[in-house]
Amino acid sequence: MKINSKILSFTGWVLLLGFLIFSMSFVSIEKNKQVCTKINIKVIDSTEYLFINKNEIKNLITDSNISIIGYNMLKINSLKIKKIINNYPPVKTTNIYYNLKGSINIEITQRKPLLRIINYSGESYYIDKEGIMMQLSNIYTARVIVINGNINEPFESRRTINLKDTIENIRGNTLREVYELATYINNDPFWDDQFQQIYINNDNEYELVPLVGLQKIYFGGIENYKTKLKNLKAFYQQGLSKKGWSTYEQINLKYENQIVCTKKEL
Repeated sequence: MKINSKILSFTGWVLLLGFLIFSMSFVSIEKNKQVCTKINIKVIDSTEYLFINKNEIKNLITDSNISIIGYNMLKINSLKIKKIINNYPPVKTTNIYYNLKGSINIEITQRKPLLRIINYSGESYYIDKEGIMMQLSNIYTARVIVINGNINEPFESRRTINLKDTIENIRGNTLREVYELATYINNDPFWDDQFQQIYINNDNEYELVPLVGLQKIYFGGIENYKTKLKNLKAFYQQGLSKKGWSTYEQINLKYENQIVCTKKEL
């Protein structure tokens, strides 16, 4: 007696579906019974930045009085845990997931500082690459460009102003100006290796402090900053490299399409 192959195929799929339903039911039952026995915290980019200490995250969770260890996995409020951790200034994102071994796993990505502000009153804070203000850390100092001088904007704890996405006019707002300029410098490998500091004088004009050489670079306002840097780069490559880094005391870029240099006095 011949058995139709279609019947065999259909029977096979029914058996497979039944097995999957049984397996999922078993997993669901096990998950319903599973209690949390361990909290694993992983800072994904810890080799690049050291703003976040795992013990600090554990203390945040402990201080929040959320029931975790010894409690049913399905009853743990992971959304609340995520919100608490994301409110910690150095944290950019948090991912939480469980496993059947009783562990709750927390993966954290840190904010990446772009620049450091030292304002007029001496208060200091970072602005990250997403345009978010973040406070300094007691355990780690990032090597980023420092911007100081005539900056009056204070740091407000856990401030959420996003300088990157704002639709406000960038001109006339110091933080938005320095964020735009520092972003451009950071994204250009040549300039990223050149500058260590930007000083804003009382006329709200920018002075760039290079890593190599002792000359002052008078930049003027931020308008046409891309053209100014383009001209300065050409001068570095064609002129300054031949005459030497110590030849000039001042380099002035304030005037349109001009570079005015002052030689050092002998």
